[in-house]
Amino acid sequence: MFPDSFAAVLGFLFVIAPGLVFDRLRSHQRPTAERSGFRETADVALASLLCAVGAIAVLWLARIFIPRALPGPESWLTQGSAYLHDHFRETVTFFIAWAALAFGIAWLAARMMQSPGVPAEIQPNTTGWFEVFRRLRPSGTSAVVLVQLEDKSEFVGEVIYYDVADATDDREITLGPPLWHRAPNDGQLKPLPHADDWQRVVIPGSRIQSV
Repeated sequence: MFPDSFAAVLGFLFVIAPGLVFDRLRSHQRPTAERSGFRETADVALASLLCAVGAIAVLWLARIFIPRALPGPESWLTQGSAYLHDHFRETVTFFIAWAALAFGIAWLAARMMQSPGVPAEIQPNTTGWFEVFRRLRPSGTSAVVLVQLEDKSEFVGEVIYYDVADATDDREITLGPPLWHRAPNDGQLKPLPHADDWQRVVIPGSRIQSV
């Protein structure tokens, strides 16, 4: 019973993995707002399906030129496990090649979406922070921001990291040097003490009034 369950789990991961790779690589360049569980699963499943079909198409063409290196689909379907037992090496070659091609297609598709030559499209699930800090930021520049909190205090620093959650209250923004701060009752910004060696300030989105 355990081997069957393990094989089912392994097969599921094997099939869905290309979509996960594509989604992870794409999100580095084009992060979206937080999606529902169904939407995220559907996107990964669709990407995996397209990568799998593409890999099978390539192997189908490859079998025309190297028929003995890959299993015959007709015999495999009709004979089942008996065919796999007699053609174990060809079957292993097929699965390794299929996985490599599926992952390669996922990587290539994600890289093509990251190409500077590809025009940006309106992303309904994007965030204002991503558009300003990343996509619309001039090349060769850094994003330095002034963050005003709900108590009217302010922080100034370079954007090191930020979340891309849809709701601002669920995000965090991390600032790095040069770091400046103004308390609610202060008249001007002051640099954070160098003696304390401040390197990062993490501000929860729930406290941010404006950026």
